[in-house]
Amino acid sequence: MSGKSDRRNRFCALDCWLVFLAVLHLCGKTDGLTDGVYKKGDTYFGKRSDDTCGQCCDGICTDIECVNEAVRLESFMNMSADPCTDFDEYACGGFYKNQNFKDGRTIVDYESIIREQVNKILISIVEEEERHNIPEPFYVGNMKRFYKSCMDTDQIEKDGLGFYLNSTEAMEWPTLIGQDWCEENFDLNDLITKYAGLLFNPLFDIDILSIYGSPMSYVAVTEIPKQGMAEDWLVSALGEVDLGLKSRFKLYENYLRDIAVELGADPVVAADDAEAVATLIVKIHEIRSSHWRYRHRAEFAFLNLSQVTEDMGHDFLDFQRIISAYATAANFTSLLSNKIMIRNAEPAYFEGLKMILQKTDCRTIRNFFGFEYAKTKVMITKRMRAIHLKYLKAFGERTEEEARSETCISETRRFYNLALLSPFLERAFKNAEAAKTDVKNLWTETKYSLDAIIYNITWMSNTSKLQLSHVVPEEYSHIMYDRWATFQGDLGTLYQDDHSSNGSYYNNREELTKLRTKKQAFWLTRYPFIHRPGSFVTTGVDYAADYNGWLVPSYLTAAYAQEPRYSFDYTSAHNYGSLGGDIAYLHLLAADDIAMNPMIWSEEEHPNYDRYIFCFKHQYEHFLDDKHDSLAVSIAKKRWTEASRRMDLAHTIADSAALRLAYATWKNHVLHSGTGEDLPGIDLRQEKLFFVAYAQRFCEKKTPERSELDQLRLKTSGRYRILSSMWNSEEFAAAFNCPSGSRMNHPTKCSMWT
Repeated sequence: MSGKSDRRNRFCALDCWLVFLAVLHLCGKTDGLTDGVYKKGDTYFGKRSDDTCGQCCDGICTDIECVNEAVRLESFMNMSADPCTDFDEYACGGFYKNQNFKDGRTIVDYESIIREQVNKILISIVEEEERHNIPEPFYVGNMKRFYKSCMDTDQIEKDGLGFYLNSTEAMEWPTLIGQDWCEENFDLNDLITKYAGLLFNPLFDIDILSIYGSPMSYVAVTEIPKQGMAEDWLVSALGEVDLGLKSRFKLYENYLRDIAVELGADPVVAADDAEAVATLIVKIHEIRSSHWRYRHRAEFAFLNLSQVTEDMGHDFLDFQRIISAYATAANFTSLLSNKIMIRNAEPAYFEGLKMILQKTDCRTIRNFFGFEYAKTKVMITKRMRAIHLKYLKAFGERTEEEARSETCISETRRFYNLALLSPFLERAFKNAEAAKTDVKNLWTETKYSLDAIIYNITWMSNTSKLQLSHVVPEEYSHIMYDRWATFQGDLGTLYQDDHSSNGSYYNNREELTKLRTKKQAFWLTRYPFIHRPGSFVTTGVDYAADYNGWLVPSYLTAAYAQEPRYSFDYTSAHNYGSLGGDIAYLHLLAADDIAMNPMIWSEEEHPNYDRYIFCFKHQYEHFLDDKHDSLAVSIAKKRWTEASRRMDLAHTIADSAALRLAYATWKNHVLHSGTGEDLPGIDLRQEKLFFVAYAQRFCEKKTPERSELDQLRLKTSGRYRILSSMWNSEEFAAAFNCPSGSRMNHPTKCSMWT
């Protein structure tokens, strides 16, 4: 991969006064820095941008792309700060000062900026008038009409919630039926099977995948979903010290109660049932191991469907019935006759779940399903949206309701993702093919660099090295937009059963939900490993994904590779530090996930691994400065008591190790392609630019309430992620010439993969 400025190789003759003017323009004229983008045709340096040939003086690039890159970088920075004292302020000070909260959000970061940009493009696509004079595919018209039905709040209010209240699920929800209702012969498997037929199960997940190059057609994977509240809130609420979280956990009970009351339940009954369900959620979470689970092919066993229940060893769950119901509903009927691969990701979880459910009355179990299912269906009317907003406000997520267009484009994307992809690529990239090649190459180069680093670890056995080098990052996307792929030839077939265009919004959504399951089966039979119905577990087999086509790992989606994270026009140091840092983080997080399993280390390796872990733990506990109070101290200590369960330590290690990996990948690129040109008007040579780009990935501005709540919910701050990464980098200290013993040239440097 190479940034555009590397490929230009423009070391042409130009009077240096032009570069001097660039410096004056950037440093002397700060108007517009926040917007920070010049366009073709704009006048700068006394010339029109489209007349500029991209000339340079002494390795300084002065074309319009370089000017834009420099402006954007500097607008996020505070170059008056001392990078050796507070690199967070140096890299992100301008971001903290200039960014504003929009649309009721309580945080601004790279994700929210990119999400806003992407949604603007997608909204512009669906809001285009239907072109009756120019034939367009029928599914495009259906897509636009679905979006309009979502935007039609008057009709939604007129339709009300009758669609749900008349459903079987509502009529069998004890909270809505009455206080004493529960059938005498309650059958847990009947309940789970019924909801599996609706592709819903709050107790465990069933994922169906396609194996690339395998004679097996499908894979069923049992895992553990998240229940109710976000996992970090549940961990916090279960802590030994009440830091104000248990009172907020009560708000979740109130949220469930308010939903039921709005649906017609008695307030007292709803309150009692909500409390019982919330208590059950906590109990279930207590038996969950970390969200980050070990991934080894040895954990998989090939089983016939008839063998599943017996071999899984959990007679209280009829996996055969449940999987059959799921497969039928999801249109994966061939699964019922083929061999399938079952992975019991958490044996201890199912044993614990059996004990909990045997001690829980059937009313609470039914209500658990009822509450959780209702949340997925009824949040469409004004009053229901108000209930949801109240909940989000209490947890610091929003200050006002999300713009309706944002809600509706998310719904539209959910059902028409592939139909949106091609027009999105046309509008989001000047050259989508070139950008795709850039991203794919960066992914591959990072993998090669990681293999080289692992190979050179002296304390690690060859067996351990082999295990780690075969790890592939799981599919993980901060913004779950579509795979960077085009399947235009199949879209007509894919959407041929789309009959959603003439009904109400809810009816359209239900119709499309059914269609979506058919689309999943269609997709899987043609394109292995590009579908993710639920949680996707990665094994060594997955690395066979097609690297010669569009099948880049789905994390690297077209929507993800947007400015400010990536641009085809950025210098290589910028792209390798920013997007390259994210890719490196994924690789290292996957490797750390395996490394956190003590079973892989020999007796000789354990002391070395434990020594590295202790270094990071000790460093985190001493992350205290004048901006942190006693509450933060107690949180820091509490955080590490939870680390064994949540493996948050893996994130801290991955952040630090990812910097080293991204830097090594960039240096390998420089070795073959050169450093490229420096940017005009900004005192950042390529070496410094790399570290700034890496750090700016973590720039985040939060409202005071959101910041406090995130401390309580044990979320690692962007500030700490920046500082801890740079503390442990000798290359950073050298690039900025930080004196030994200065705050950013940490005396003790922790490293995992050395």
